[in-house]
Amino acid sequence: SRSGREVTELIHDLHQQGHTIILITHNNAQAEEADRKVRIQDGFIVSDEKVIR
Repeated sequence: SRSGREVTELIHDLHQQGHTIILITHNNAQAEEADRKVRIQDGFIVSDEKVIR
């Protein structure tokens, strides 16, 4: 959706300005944009990976 893209652009712009962004999502496409992904299942951290680009 248009509003979803606008929010994604805003998050990206803030990150480029040096802000730390914490995004909780079930959307895999959004998660793929992250520099670091922490996966939580049943209240426990099951993975914590830094994405190298």
